[in-house]
Amino acid sequence: MDLGEGIRNAINKITKKNIIDQKAIEEYKKDLQKALISADVNIDLVFEITNRIEERLKKEEVPSGISEKDYIINVTYEELVRLMGSSYQPELKPKRILLLGLYGSGKTTTAAKLAKFYQDRGLSAGLICCDVSRPAAYEQLEKLANDANVAFFGIKNEKNVRNIIKNGLEKLKDRKIIICDSSGRNALDNELINELKEINDEFKPDEKILVLSADIGQVAGKQAEEFNKAISINGVIVTKLDGSGKGGGALSALNTTKAKIMFIGTGEKIGDIEPYDSKKYISRLLAIPDLSALIDNIKKVLEEEKIDEENIDVEKLDFDTFYKELKAMNKMGPMKQIL
Repeated sequence: MDLGEGIRNAINKITKKNIIDQKAIEEYKKDLQKALISADVNIDLVFEITNRIEERLKKEEVPSGISEKDYIINVTYEELVRLMGSSYQPELKPKRILLLGLYGSGKTTTAAKLAKFYQDRGLSAGLICCDVSRPAAYEQLEKLANDANVAFFGIKNEKNVRNIIKNGLEKLKDRKIIICDSSGRNALDNELINELKEINDEFKPDEKILVLSADIGQVAGKQAEEFNKAISINGVIVTKLDGSGKGGGALSALNTTKAKIMFIGTGEKIGDIEPYDSKKYISRLLAIPDLSALIDNIKKVLEEEKIDEENIDVEKLDFDTFYKELKAMNKMGPMKQIL
C-alpha cells in the first residue's frame, strides 16, 4: 500500500464514524502514523506531524458551513504540505545546468526530460554527454535527445571531460539551455568528486542539480547533504515518484535537510517531469482533483497532435481524425488517473 492509499484509508475510516470523538481522533492518528512510517518517513517527523494534527482536531472548532469530513481533510492537507516543503518555480531564461547523481537515479532520462521541459517553453535546448564511465551512456542520451527533439553533443569513447565540454559548448552555442549529463557511481567516492569538479570548472554551470530516485526513501536527505558538501548543489530532482512507495520519505527528508526540491519525475514518458509543488503533490495523495494540471496536459497534447477541437467537422469525421484523437488520449495517461 502506498502513502496516498494509506492516508485515504485513514480518512475514510474516521469520516464514516457516526461520532468523531477523542477516541476516534486518536485512532486516526495511529492510522496516519502507520501510513507515513510505511512510506519511510522519519519516525520523529511522523510523531511531530501526527501530534499536530491530533492537537488541531481536538482543540479547533469546525468552521460553520464546512462538514467535519472536509475539515479533517483540510487539517491533514495543511500539515502534510508543511511536511513536504515549499514549491519551486523555474526561471525561464538561458542557463547551463549540470546534472549529477549515483547509478540508478534516472539521471540520463531526466536530462532529456528537463531539456524538453525548457524547449517546450520557448528556450532551445541541447544535451552534452559527459558520462564517460557507463557503457552505452552516449547511445542512450543520443536516443533520448532525438525522442525529445533537442540538440545533442558527445564524443564517443572520449574520457577527457574537459575536451567534451569545450567542444560541446562550441557546438551548442546557439542553444539557450545547455544540460550536461555527468557520470555516476555506486557511491560518492573521491574519483567521482574529482571528475565533477573538473566538469564544474570547465562547464561553469548556473545550476548544479542532484538527481535522486524516490525509492531510496529518507536516505535522500543524507545523499543531498553529501553531494552538497562535495560540490555545492543548487537543488534536487526526485525521480520515480509515480512508482515508489517511499516518495513521501524522500521528499520529507529533503525538506528537513533544507535541500531545494526543484522538479519531480511523474512517469516514464519524456514529458513526465514537472516543477515541484508540494500542494499539488499532497492533493494527489488525498485524491483531490488538480484541475489546472489536467487542463494544461490536455492543451499540451492537443498542440502536439495538432488537433483543433473547435474546428472538427462532425459531418466529415473520418478514420484519420479518430486515430489522432485516440493517440491524444493515450498521451494523457491512464483513464483512471484522468478520472
